[in-house]
Amino acid sequence: MEGLCRQIRANGAVPILFATWAYQRGGAKLTDKGWDYDEMAQKLSEAYHRAARENNALIADVGQQFYELSNTQALYAADGVHPSELGSHIAAETIVAVIQKDQEGTR
Repeated sequence: MEGLCRQIRANGAVPILFATWAYQRGGAKLTDKGWDYDEMAQKLSEAYHRAARENNALIADVGQQFYELSNTQALYAADGVHPSELGSHIAAETIVAVIQKDQEGTR
């Protein structure tokens, strides 16, 4: 990741990590793995935030958005892993917000 972030900066851009989400709470994939939703979400978040710090990269914390909204919104596709159309929309909005905030800071 370090090399990729270095290459991104060398091309005049800012690296942004797309922090993904835990499998759907109570979904078959999560159950099959024997994982706990909260634990998976926490471990993913910690790993992405650590990687962002270590590589001086921005983070689009889509996983946190899913965590906060998953009880009230249909964010997952039928497989419980991939995003629904709404989940994809929220992911895109999260990425755009990070880009806009970064651009505002450079003006």
